Amino acid sequence: MTKIFFYKERITLKKNMKKRKISLADIIDVLNMPDVEDWILLTLHLSLDKKMKSELHLQKALFIASQHLKRLKEILEFKPYRLGPYSDTLKEKLEVLENSNAIIVNERKELILTKEGEEKIKSKKPTFSKEEIEYLSNISNFVNTLSEKELLLYIYVVYGAYEKSDVFNELLKRRKEIAIEMLKKGAISTSLAAKLAGLSLPRFIKLLKQKGIKPYKADENDLRPL
Repeated sequence: MTKIFFYKERITLKKNMKKRKISLADIIDVLNMPDVEDWILLTLHLSLDKKMKSELHLQKALFIASQHLKRLKEILEFKPYRLGPYSDTLKEKLEVLENSNAIIVNERKELILTKEGEEKIKSKKPTFSKEEIEYLSNISNFVNTLSEKELLLYIYVVYGAYEKSDVFNELLKRRKEIAIEMLKKGAISTSLAAKLAGLSLPRFIKLLKQKGIKPYKADENDLRPL
C-alpha cells in the first residue's frame, strides 16, 4: 500500500509540474514523507525508555494514532482480529527493522529502540509535524501504562474494533474490575472509566464509593449526563 501511495503521489507531482502548479521543494517534501518504518521508530523514540511493552501495544498505539492522524491513516491499514485491530504491513515492517538492528525484542517481548534506530529516526523527525509528534507521544505513553486486558477493553469499547473476537466477550465479564484498575492508576478519567465499565457516571461513582475507593477523579465534564 505504501508503494502504491508514493507511486500515485509521484504521478500527480509530474502532472502538476507540467502545469507549473508546484515547485521542486514540493517534490522533495513528498519524497521525504515518513513511511511506516519511520512511524514505528518515532513511536518508540517518543515512548518512555524508548520502548513499547509488546508488539500488541505498538499495534494498538499506531491504530489509535491512525484514527486521528491523516498521513498515517493513508499508508497503514488495519483489519479486525481476535485481539483487536491488526496490520500485516506493520508486522512486516517490524521484522525489517528488527533484522536491520533498528529495534530489538528482549526476553519479555518488549520492543526497544537501538542506537541505530535512534540515529535513523533523528534524521526523519523533521518530516513530522509538531501536532503529529505531540499526539503520537501522548498515545504511545498512554498505551504503555496499560496491561494487555486494559488496552484491549479500551480499544473495543472506544473504537468498536472487536469483530471476530472471542476475547471481547471474556473482557466484558470483568469490565468493571478492569475499568476501576485503570482509574486507580490514573490512566483515564472517571467518565471514561464509567464508559469502559458499562455504567452511567452516577452508578459508577456509587460503585466506587461502595468499594471505598477514594479519592476518584471527577471534574465538570465528568459530571455531565452521558
